[in-house]
Amino acid sequence: MSVLETPSCAIPAFVEEDLETEVCRLRKRVEAEPGRADLRIELAQLLSRSGRVKEALVEARRAVELDRSDPEGHVLLAVLLRLNGLVAEAEQEKSIGLHIQHHE
Repeated sequence: MSVLETPSCAIPAFVEEDLETEVCRLRKRVEAEPGRADLRIELAQLLSRSGRVKEALVEARRAVELDRSDPEGHVLLAVLLRLNGLVAEAEQEKSIGLHIQHHE
């Protein structure tokens, strides 16, 4: 069995604890600097990795609201929307992100 095939329940608890520690650290930074889209994108990525997709979606939406010109925010939002079954909205965000990326 490869590492990619290892069930998530086999992941050591310390990895989950480290991830949660990082989430808490980033939440504090976001609270201190709520206008930074880059921090919200980073937080959304961590939340998604920890299985908290709905929370990640909230942060990604906020990141895009704060910086509509960042293609990374749009693409991340598209991925999270798709994970939540919002396919049409995901396609729209993906298109926006790719459009911005091609015009930078």
